[in-house]
Amino acid sequence: MDTPRDVPAVDMRPADAAPDGVAGTPTFTQIYAEILGPTPLIAASSCVGAMCHSPGKSGMVDLSSQTTAYMTLVPAKVKAMNTATSALWTHITSTNATMRMPKGKPALPAATIAKVTAWINAGAKND
Repeated sequence: MDTPRDVPAVDMRPADAAPDGVAGTPTFTQIYAEILGPTPLIAASSCVGAMCHSPGKSGMVDLSSQTTAYMTLVPAKVKAMNTATSALWTHITSTNATMRMPKGKPALPAATIAKVTAWINAGAKND
C-alpha cells in the first residue's frame, strides 16, 4: 500500500499574476502615483520632486507627467515581461548605493519593488 509523501506545492497562478503580497496587477497609474510622480505616496522616493527626472535631467528620463513618463520609460528603460533587462528595475533593486534609485534616498520598500516587478512582468501596460 502506498503511503502519502510530501509533494512540493505547484504554483497555479497565471504567469502575469501579482507576486505574493501584491493584490492584483498594479497599473502604471498606481506606479506613477506611488513612486514616480511629483507627489509620490512614498515621500522619500520622489523621482521628480528632487528634480532628478524633470525635463532634460538625469538619463534623459522625463517623469514630469504620467503620459511623458510612460513614453520615456517604455520600451527604452522598461522591457515588458523582462525585469532583468529593464533599467528601471535594475536601478530600484540595486544593492550598490551609487547605482540605486532613488539616488541619495532610502531604498524603496520591498512591497513597492514587488509592485513594479508585477507591473513589468504583466506587460508594462499603460493603464
